[in-house]
Amino acid sequence: LPTALDTVLFDAYLSSQTPAYLIDHQVQGSPVTPAAVYIEQALVAAQQVFGEGNHVLENISIQQAMFLPDGVRRHVQLAVSPEIDGQRRFEIYSCAGDDEDPRSSWTLHACGTFAPALHEADIPPDVDLDAVRGRVVSRTSRGDFYKLVEQRGLAYGPAFQVLADLQRSERDALAQVDLPGQVQREMKSYQLHPALLDAMFQSMAGAVPLEADGSYSPSTYMPTGVKSVAFHRPLTGTMYTSAVRPSEDDTPSP
Repeated sequence: LPTALDTVLFDAYLSSQTPAYLIDHQVQGSPVTPAAVYIEQALVAAQQVFGEGNHVLENISIQQAMFLPDGVRRHVQLAVSPEIDGQRRFEIYSCAGDDEDPRSSWTLHACGTFAPALHEADIPPDVDLDAVRGRVVSRTSRGDFYKLVEQRGLAYGPAFQVLADLQRSERDALAQVDLPGQVQREMKSYQLHPALLDAMFQSMAGAVPLEADGSYSPSTYMPTGVKSVAFHRPLTGTMYTSAVRPSEDDTPSP
């Protein structure tokens, strides 16, 4: 593995035997590993390094998409650095699964750092859902939302159609999460199921500025970085996603 990181914590093959839900996440007609998968892998690595706890991922950078054509295997590794100031850096690579050459070309897909769990004083306040609802100016039904994103080249199968609807205000968005039975049954096997985390990315569509005529932006937006990921409470009961656009700039850009 072409990296200075000293420990490989995750080593696996992705192939036709990978979790079935991955086929439900397609970009321009091809299955693509969701960015949420890299975050789940890093959360698992943090548990292995620091033990049980709600550890924090920071400064996650999505470098390059990992496409998963039918029947093609990819060898995937997650490596971590020695601990410095309480943090460790992680990097996630892959290479062609049928290549036995140790000098093979590895592709870096994601990197970032993780640190031990937050202190209670660092936990942010709850989102005031009623305040967000009071600002809502439009709602998009589940069916209409997934038609809109499909028109932009993002085809979500049943496992990733997890937003009941999308409510938006001038600057933020709110959506109730409606996980299909398949995902609900798998939740205990994950730190943060990729389909659930992808719901957060999907709801960001409601924070993208509208066009001058009031329509959704025709551009396709993909996550390229995440400042931080942290758990504050167990994932139980009814869940919502809340997305806020902090920029004052209302001009859409790809």
